[in-house]
Amino acid sequence: MNCKIGSEMRLWFVGPILFIWGGIYFTGFDLVHWLLYIPATLVVFAFVSGRCPGMLLIQYVMKYRGEKS
Repeated sequence: MNCKIGSEMRLWFVGPILFIWGGIYFTGFDLVHWLLYIPATLVVFAFVSGRCPGMLLIQYVMKYRGEKS
């Protein structure tokens, strides 16, 4: 299962990272609902590690469904 993302997609993640974390910052870290931190952290994880959690989840589901049927 190869879920490595290329440097172009890693660079693309900079936009959402800045947008989400900027919104959290300007709203106030204590006022933002805790659920907003999940995608914000996953985007940072994908940028740093090169592994996209969404791609991992989709490949896992497709593999599971393929083995079941």
